[in-house]
Amino acid sequence: TPQSAYNNLLARGWKVLSPANYKVPRGIENSCNVPAPTIINSQVISVTSSTADISWATDIPATSQVEYTNVNSGQVSVTTIDTLLVYNHSLSIPGLSANTLYNAVVISASASGKSTRGPQITFRTRR
Repeated sequence: TPQSAYNNLLARGWKVLSPANYKVPRGIENSCNVPAPTIINSQVISVTSSTADISWATDIPATSQVEYTNVNSGQVSVTTIDTLLVYNHSLSIPGLSANTLYNAVVISASASGKSTRGPQITFRTRR
């Protein structure tokens, strides 16, 4: 049975949407159905005493982010997310400590927001 709040909305001109409003037209991809990306070939490209450059690819356009952990202290940090949807990803991690072991995991998300974490990469910064 309709409640008074619902009847008040109808009285002010609101209308109930028909089921046709929830159908995606043919030929347009429903972004809710975009799967999580598959991460391919994540690797450390270069390392200095204070930075590391990491790259990877995805099978569909996706965002780019890296989560990294200082193995000695256990401190976990993440880079700022790059929201540009691309196939080939590359991020630089600044502000690292010299001669320190780090674990890194790349993270990418599809247009629908479904994300995937890559395998762990371990690297040591230079002295």
